[in-house]
Amino acid sequence: MLNNSDRTPTIHATEVEDRLSRGYRLLDVREPYEFQAGHIKGALHIPLSNLAQEFHKIVQEHKYVVVCRSGARSNAVTEMLLGQGVEAVNLSGGLQSWLSHGKHLITASGGSGSLQ
Repeated sequence: MLNNSDRTPTIHATEVEDRLSRGYRLLDVREPYEFQAGHIKGALHIPLSNLAQEFHKIVQEHKYVVVCRSGARSNAVTEMLLGQGVEAVNLSGGLQSWLSHGKHLITASGGSGSLQ
């Protein structure tokens, strides 16, 4: 699916688990305090503010579902990854959409997470 405002590929919360089963990895680009409050299990965390310094953690051979709170930051990162030759899709509506579909977030200790 393409985002209406540009050509960035997006998926809905209901499609994330299917993408993960097909080898995609989650990339959470929120700030550390947001990630610590709650994230999708197994997500790689690279804050947008540190992306340039930590880009080496992104493996070009992998495919990514990029997430943030609402989908705006992850949209920008998805475009950047695509420009670097990395296959990526943006989670439309971000983690707000994820939660509205009855999905859950966890903390680093494995407890129930929340959205900041």
